[in-house]
Amino acid sequence: PITSLKFSSTKQTVYVGSEFDLGRTLNVLPINNTDEIVWTSSNESVCRVDSNGVLTPVSTGKVTIKATAIGSGKSASCSVTVAKAPEGIVIEGVNTIANNKSVTFKAYAYYEENGKIVKTKDTISWISSNESVATVSKGKVKGISVGSATITAYIEGTDIQKTIDVNVVMPITSLKFSSTKQTVYVGS
Repeated sequence: PITSLKFSSTKQTVYVGSEFDLGRTLNVLPINNTDEIVWTSSNESVCRVDSNGVLTPVSTGKVTIKATAIGSGKSASCSVTVAKAPEGIVIEGVNTIANNKSVTFKAYAYYEENGKIVKTKDTISWISSNESVATVSKGKVKGISVGSATITAYIEGTDIQKTIDVNVVMPITSLKFSSTKQTVYVGS
């Protein structure tokens, strides 16, 4: 019989219109057992679950998905939030960076509803196309050497991403006028 059932995470966000295999996140001990696991949803109008733990999100809301071993009665629960899927990402910030300096980009995922942009709470991940020119961590981009790199903001587990090209330049260290005196005439 099953002695332990445990989800790798007790909270999960899924999107309306996209199935999610919650069963793959369930750790079962012992591994070689013959117990049947029954899956249930606290609200099938928000999210259905099949006999293998695959979720079908139906509408936005929150549900509890429970896996129960028939033989031992052991169970595990996962709190599932069903959200509207993001449609894109917006990145805000300047794309020219002085060498050895940093800038922080702000980014958010969104979907459109009734002609309005609605920000989501999706976690944005970041990557640089050329870390010898610019590195990025949590939106903070640091110029490493003069050149160009593409910074990509993305949502893990989806194909949603947005890129911004950054240019790392040598900082200006001084300014000099060719003449220290200049005559300027009114009206010219």
